[in-house]
Amino acid sequence: MTAINARQLTLAAETPTEKQAAAVFAREIAFRTGFEPPLCPSAAAPRVIFRETKAFLSGDCFSLASENGCLVLSANGIRGLLFAVGRFLRKTE
Repeated sequence: MTAINARQLTLAAETPTEKQAAAVFAREIAFRTGFEPPLCPSAAAPRVIFRETKAFLSGDCFSLASENGCLVLSANGIRGLLFAVGRFLRKTE
């Protein structure tokens, strides 16, 4: 994913677990930039999509991927999604 302006960033989450992870992500971005990205599931890129999936064997597993200009954080539950959030935030400091 290329560099983006945090004020242009939106978040997409549907399930309660995805929304919980998105809220943690938004608070951390707000702490770092002074701007909290809104939850807008239908917004265009750039956005961060939180995706809960049963594709992983463990609740600790996650993936970070780029799809059509969006960052997609996928995991098998809240623990994996929070690991994905942490990984992304550590790599972008």
